[in-house]
Amino acid sequence: DNDDNANEEDNLDYDPDIMPENVVWLDASDEFLRNRILNLPEKIVHGTHSTEEGFLRRLLKFHEDNIDETVQHYFDDYAVRVDHYDLTQEASDSDQKIIRTVIELLGAPRHFDKSNDYLAQLAELEAKEKMEKLERNRQLYIQKEMQEQKERERIKYESWKSSRQQEIKQEKEALDERSIPIKNYLMKHVLPTLTQGLIECCRHRPEDPIDYLAEFIFKSNPEIDII
Repeated sequence: DNDDNANEEDNLDYDPDIMPENVVWLDASDEFLRNRILNLPEKIVHGTHSTEEGFLRRLLKFHEDNIDETVQHYFDDYAVRVDHYDLTQEASDSDQKIIRTVIELLGAPRHFDKSNDYLAQLAELEAKEKMEKLERNRQLYIQKEMQEQKERERIKYESWKSSRQQEIKQEKEALDERSIPIKNYLMKHVLPTLTQGLIECCRHRPEDPIDYLAEFIFKSNPEIDII
């Protein structure tokens, strides 16, 4: 069990699906790399860590981390082919040789087109998104139409309400104007006698107040002589 657990822990960082078949390893001395950093143009170095101090710090850290176990050892453990190329040779010869070797090793540069399945899925996704967008726009249009319809109905109701209130006001004013002569007539010829009759009725409290009030009004008529 312990051996199985140990092997499992050793293989935790190993994934065959992403493990390369070949590794291109570029070799160069510390002095070569240091001179390369020093020869970089100022506009490239400015504002970055690509200074001599920064480079030497990272180089020291690299050597400290690769004393016992290196990346080379890691790939060797999994039988991954590692090809070393010296960068310290003449730039033109070295670059061309490395490029030719890499092409021979990995093959010529090539473009991987999208598969038919991927294109079909992409087209299906685009169609789905298009339909969802159309549906959203349709719902927004319906909501907008409903809101506009409600607004039109509100404006129509407010207009009708205002017109109706104006009509009621005009009718009341006309009725008040027509009722003025009637009010004046009642105030002059009816209400004084009627009011006095009601007062007398309340004072005497007859058994038949209606008959009493009628007789009082009849007697109070100045145009009738009571015998």
